[in-house]
Amino acid sequence: MMRLLVLTCAPLSALASPDASTRRAHALPSGEITAGIDANFRLYLSLLLAADPVARRTLDAQWKGTFQPPGYLDRLQEVRARIGDDEAAERFLVPAGFESPGIGAASLDRLGRVTCTALSTRAGPTANTATLSYRCSVPDLTPLYARYREATKAGSRAAAPAEMADIFRRQVRILRGSGSRSISGDLEFFRHGQGAWLSGSANSLEAKLLDAFIPYHGWDRRMLEEEAPTLTGSVACDWPLHRLRNCVSQQAPHRIGHFNALQAEILDAAKGMDEHQLLTYCNNQVSPYLHFEYSGLTCP
Repeated sequence: MMRLLVLTCAPLSALASPDASTRRAHALPSGEITAGIDANFRLYLSLLLAADPVARRTLDAQWKGTFQPPGYLDRLQEVRARIGDDEAAERFLVPAGFESPGIGAASLDRLGRVTCTALSTRAGPTANTATLSYRCSVPDLTPLYARYREATKAGSRAAAPAEMADIFRRQVRILRGSGSRSISGDLEFFRHGQGAWLSGSANSLEAKLLDAFIPYHGWDRRMLEEEAPTLTGSVACDWPLHRLRNCVSQQAPHRIGHFNALQAEILDAAKGMDEHQLLTYCNNQVSPYLHFEYSGLTCP
């Protein structure tokens, strides 16, 4: 039987914070500071939506001498290329005899019509920090979810090329249309002295944009969460257990007693874990062990 470990996790520290002597709330002046934050918000938008080289050079200069998470601005500038890349669709469809419907070109055209608005700016806990709230209008691909769910049998198998060709064609029609939905969030800004307002959290908007244009990974997770019963509270454990129980009951019913005992042990070990501990436990211990223990079964 698998030996289950109790995990301990240390809290993550902030990448950087201003001097403790300035840790108090400040009201934002209604003018110069808000205008500076709005202007830099537009720089990040230009980098994300258009991979604008001028915006990149400006941001590079502003970040000079300040710690920047490795590859941060590179990733933001690559969003447009990632959204416009239909190589994966072509590799999947063309060998099966289907033409690529041109998702990349349609996506780039629609990305050019994305609009984002700064809604408000709030003071942060120090004089040189602030939070900007925004809202963006992005294409609404949610009508495709039901078709994708049908094609993948609620996430239990990969969709066939013919089915994905149909879904991709529908996606292109939506992208070429005007239907939209809203996404919203916050960007945290900071500055040193009287320098430019910088944001180290624009990757949160990056993730929202990628999910809006390339939703399939998020839909796969959504289907797992919808289909898997709640056992531990983490889909990283609950889905493999749910899937394996069905597999064992069909292909090796004589082992169901062993599986029940193993599941009980996993559930007992998961009690009291926080979300991060549980995710680490499921990914690093439970999933590898289940794969090894039941490697002889052919599970869908």
